[in-house]
Amino acid sequence: VGLKRWNIETVDQNGFVGEYTSLSYGPKGDLVIAYYDNSNNSLKAARYQSSFGESSMYFHTIVQRPIVNIVNKTEIDFKLLPGSDLEINFSSGSGMQYSVQSSEDLRVWETIELGIRGSGSIIKRTYDRRQRSKFFRIVVDD
Repeated sequence: VGLKRWNIETVDQNGFVGEYTSLSYGPKGDLVIAYYDNSNNSLKAARYQSSFGESSMYFHTIVQRPIVNIVNKTEIDFKLLPGSDLEINFSSGSGMQYSVQSSEDLRVWETIELGIRGSGSIIKRTYDRRQRSKFFRIVVDD
């Protein structure tokens, strides 16, 4: 009995690819491999088609999740300045909008400044400490 050999062929080697593979036949009998492309955060399919003695490989992106570029963590620094001022420094994401809010009891918050445009660097704001507020927070605007 004659043994047939398997031909090994790399389908896609760009980035971190090949997780969660699935092998099937397409509607015309062509071989289809579905796999996850972790580098591009997308589900892809490769289709192998053979006709008239020639073979071709086709790649299709089936689903691609959008890449969101946001700042995961905002670092805040408070400084008591001479006199009655409070300086607030916080990291910002480029193109994002921020508001500064204050509260006397941590339940009711009042916006004391809004529409602060992020630049991707540290933002510095100074507020009068003589107001009754004892608590401050930075909020990312929608």
